[in-house]
Amino acid sequence: MNYIEIRIETTPEGIEPLGDRLTMIGADAFSVQDETDMLSFLDNNRKYWDYIDENLLTNMKGVSRIVIYVCDDEAGHTLLDILPGELAELRAARPDVDFGTLNTVCSMADDDEWLNSWRKYYKPFAVGDRIYICPEWEEPVDAGDRVVYVSEPGLAFGSGIHETTRLCMELLEKNLPENGTVLDMGCGSGILAVVALLLGAKSAFGVDVDDKAVSASEHNAALNNVTDRCTFVCGDLTSDVELVKTPEGGFDVVCANIVADVLIFLAPYVCGYLKEDGAFLASGIIDTRLTEVCDAFENAGLRIASIRRENGWCAVLAHRNLD
Repeated sequence: MNYIEIRIETTPEGIEPLGDRLTMIGADAFSVQDETDMLSFLDNNRKYWDYIDENLLTNMKGVSRIVIYVCDDEAGHTLLDILPGELAELRAARPDVDFGTLNTVCSMADDDEWLNSWRKYYKPFAVGDRIYICPEWEEPVDAGDRVVYVSEPGLAFGSGIHETTRLCMELLEKNLPENGTVLDMGCGSGILAVVALLLGAKSAFGVDVDDKAVSASEHNAALNNVTDRCTFVCGDLTSDVELVKTPEGGFDVVCANIVADVLIFLAPYVCGYLKEDGAFLASGIIDTRLTEVCDAFENAGLRIASIRRENGWCAVLAHRNLD
């Protein structure tokens, strides 16, 4: 099946009435691309700022559009025929709204290409000395004796491609004791907890303030057949002392692959979950914030043991300061 992609350029204030009009004529399979919404999301979710690609900000600058998808069939072509008249009627009916140009651009693509072309960018790859990341549609043909983490890249931070995740996994494989216990603060897709189990951890506990992250983590655990050894919960471990079931003496490893501001906020709580000889693995730190983060760790009773760097990102290995 082929499909038709129709892009209609408008303004932020034109998005809602345009969407209503499209729904009224049966063109309800659409998506909204709007710089204003994106900037509003970022302003309310500052924890993601370090991860934002500058190219994305550039490409979205000034953009307000609705993108419609219709089948390349009689119904789709009928909608294309009536669309110019509907847009003209909408502009005339709502003189109070600045709709912008309402320019319309159409393109054609094969359905399989639309759904699956992005997969060509995700191929199996090795991490560190013992880990192999393999998208679920690929075969781990050259994994050797590495543990294979089956990835679903559609999940946020679930692919292992980002430098912060790779750096944390490299620290994990070198600092995880046999049959160790792991706490993942801000588990995201659950990749660190699941990889820890594949590497031989006895159990893993993941926490995230986003319930969607918990669902994604549970999905990833099932994909890798480790659901019997892990638990994921939604909540704030800094305010709910009952949220985490801490093993006697603490966790062998505590992971946190987040961003600098959240790591600084979490720092005072880490020692309460970590064994005396345990390892704290912190990643997601842009190099310009490294000193600030390390200072916060040391003030919280942690001793910096080593730092790994890649492409402007840093990961820190720390231990409890027992002096």
